[in-house]
Amino acid sequence: MNNRLKMTEIVFFEEKYRIPWDNFLLETPASVFEHQIGWKDLIEKIFGHRGYHLLAIENGDIAGVFPIYLVDHFIFGRFLISLPYCSSTGGILYRDESIRDMLLDKSLELANQLKVDYMEIRNHREQYHGLVNKDYYWTLTCDLKPGINILWEQLNKKTRYYIRKSYQSGFEIRYTMDFLKDFHDVYAENMRDLGSPAWKYEFLESIGKTFPDKVNLITIYLKNRCVGGILLFGFKEMYSDPWASSLRRYFNLFPNYLLYWEALKLACKNGYKIYDFGRSTYNSGTFFFKKRFGGRPQPVFYQFYIPSGSKIPDVDPYNPKYLLGIKLWKMLPLFLAKRLGHTLIKGIP
Repeated sequence: MNNRLKMTEIVFFEEKYRIPWDNFLLETPASVFEHQIGWKDLIEKIFGHRGYHLLAIENGDIAGVFPIYLVDHFIFGRFLISLPYCSSTGGILYRDESIRDMLLDKSLELANQLKVDYMEIRNHREQYHGLVNKDYYWTLTCDLKPGINILWEQLNKKTRYYIRKSYQSGFEIRYTMDFLKDFHDVYAENMRDLGSPAWKYEFLESIGKTFPDKVNLITIYLKNRCVGGILLFGFKEMYSDPWASSLRRYFNLFPNYLLYWEALKLACKNGYKIYDFGRSTYNSGTFFFKKRFGGRPQPVFYQFYIPSGSKIPDVDPYNPKYLLGIKLWKMLPLFLAKRLGHTLIKGIP
């Protein structure tokens, strides 16, 4: 153990580590799309959240990484988080547990130095010792290796019926990022109707520009009106959909069934082995919807370090103190919800 400590150094990210960082991700099974250093670039650019990314350097090589961001918001406070705006979760990547512990210890020191209200770490692999856990979400994944024909046979009759009905509704399907603005308009309207803020279009646009070979978009149209869409990330063996949205007034035509089945088909066609449906609250409508497509649930650990010893922050949308705000947000004109949404969502990563 003493030899390991002498040979290992915990450092902050510098530009010289850009390529080695992403190469380390390719060698590490637990890494996800948002671990990439390009995610740091766009989060800092679009949201202004500074990245304090930690690396464990062992004998000149990277042995572990831990991406962390500082959020300082006038409403939601000052805190560290790993990873923000990420449906697949993140957390510490490491070659062995001693490296993990060193990175975690350094992050706790950082939290104290920056005098944050708390530090939040999300991951679906393990619970870190000494942190407080709170159950918010579950993630659902589907094994794509059997192929699309077997996946179809595994769907229940009701799900297959809704998929067939959606194809009979006259939707035009488009597979290109060229219609990202249309998708954002649908997403922003849907979020407003749910009482939640939406980030600005430039965030989605920057994702496409930063990762042009790893991001896809499926949109569906009815009489040249965009009805819904699903944004897709490809990373290693996993295909994931961080955001999908459809206009509620078209739900009787089952657009979400069409979008998700098309996404699974595209994932299989492109050779991905796992499909990540993203997070959902347990036993919610979206949770059961994703299970219909073969999603297997597993808990996401939201873990907190509270330097001051105060209570765990509660930004759960089901918290009663947010009900009035949600009700008022639903009443906003769409243009105003778009304008104000990004300011709020900067503090809700």
